Amino acid sequence: MIYFPEGYDADTTSRYPVIYLLHGARGSETVWVWEGKVVQRADSLYSRGMATPAIIVMPDVNSFRDDKDYDNSRYKTAIECLLEVNGIVESGFAHDVVGFVDAHFRTYADKEHRAIAGMSIGGMQAAYLSVNHPDMYDYVGLFSPIRSTILKPSKYNKFYLEGFRKLKAQFVDDPPKKYFIMRGRFDLLVSPMTDNLHRGFNARGFTHFYYVTRSPGHSWDCWQESLDVFLSECFR
Repeated sequence: MIYFPEGYDADTTSRYPVIYLLHGARGSETVWVWEGKVVQRADSLYSRGMATPAIIVMPDVNSFRDDKDYDNSRYKTAIECLLEVNGIVESGFAHDVVGFVDAHFRTYADKEHRAIAGMSIGGMQAAYLSVNHPDMYDYVGLFSPIRSTILKPSKYNKFYLEGFRKLKAQFVDDPPKKYFIMRGRFDLLVSPMTDNLHRGFNARGFTHFYYVTRSPGHSWDCWQESLDVFLSECFR
């Protein structure tokens, strides 16, 4: 699913920055549209001059067992989604998703004009996509991120290894312009994990913004609020 800001079709020469927005377990490429209200929220912020207009790309980052599962839109439980994270989707992301978008749409194909964010398990995927490709994303948003999951055996598991070592290289060599870690006020699922991540960043001197939303819980109210903050800060 791809959102284009107003004016994209009318002006055939202007280029736009891109935000990659990832879903959580049990989600798909449509959840940010239906549950996150991304169209209404982006339209509102952009029309009021409160955010820099951008193309927003919402891919499906679930790992299905085979093509038959995907073609039949088989419902997967959250636990099954968590168990199937193995790095294969993430390993192909830079070429299959980012490469496709830059080849087919009027984007600025550089780090300065690229952002990535995700909620829950998508927050973990966004963190590792940015740390494994430190030259690609200048804006990173982790919305109530799950810090880790059980990885099924796969040759792609290495995508999720040595997170803090890679973070050190990312923040020392070419740090992102803005890095957000966000959570709901009373999110029992991830509050301890995100607090520890925040402390780990502080201990290592990694510049970031830690934001606790007014909305409590591991919920769409929290992620809509997180989205508003992130859209407002990207490319400003």
